[in-house]
Amino acid sequence: MMLQNRPGVEAMKRKLAERSGESPDDYAGLTLALWMMAHGAAMLLIAKTILPKDLKAARAVFTNSVRALLPQGNEVGRPWGYEGENIRHCLLA
Repeated sequence: MMLQNRPGVEAMKRKLAERSGESPDDYAGLTLALWMMAHGAAMLLIAKTILPKDLKAARAVFTNSVRALLPQGNEVGRPWGYEGENIRHCLLA
């Protein structure tokens, strides 16, 4: 996989595996998905493609997307809000 031998990626796979007791290599696909999603979000923010008025909603969509991908998604922090709304609503908003 293209993410081998990257210390940050290996740490992320280990962290994901810690909670489940599975092998870090079992999380290679999920790690790639999260890495690609975070990179895309960062690029959109750097390029200022997302308007300032939409930043809060964009961050909530990102947070809820990560939550939806993670097996322990309900444990992911909610720093930008949309508490009380379901994930599907935030992803489609």
